[in-house]
Amino acid sequence: MVSQYLSLLLLPLAVMAAPVLEGGLTGNNKAAAGCAPMMVIFARGTTEPAPIGTVAGPPLMKALSSAVGAGNVAMQGVPYPADIPGFLAGGMQTEGFNGQKCRYKLS
Repeated sequence: MVSQYLSLLLLPLAVMAAPVLEGGLTGNNKAAAGCAPMMVIFARGTTEPAPIGTVAGPPLMKALSSAVGAGNVAMQGVPYPADIPGFLAGGMQTEGFNGQKCRYKLS
């Protein structure tokens, strides 16, 4: 029980220590990219800023861009709160998951 509260207290420090976005990778470049051959739909981690966070999203986008060419890949962030109450409730709820399936079919 104490470790849960300690984790929540230390969480802001981890967020502050996260790397900063490089080179303007915004992650909501679906419209800007038009119809890129590869579209990545990315869900950021808890407490990370929209659209693709700061820890895993930007390095993934950078690696994919290097591998297939910047004009061949676009990344779209999943619009959801990514907040602590959602995490404590067990992550993405069914309604959110069904909404993402719908968005996937539309993209």
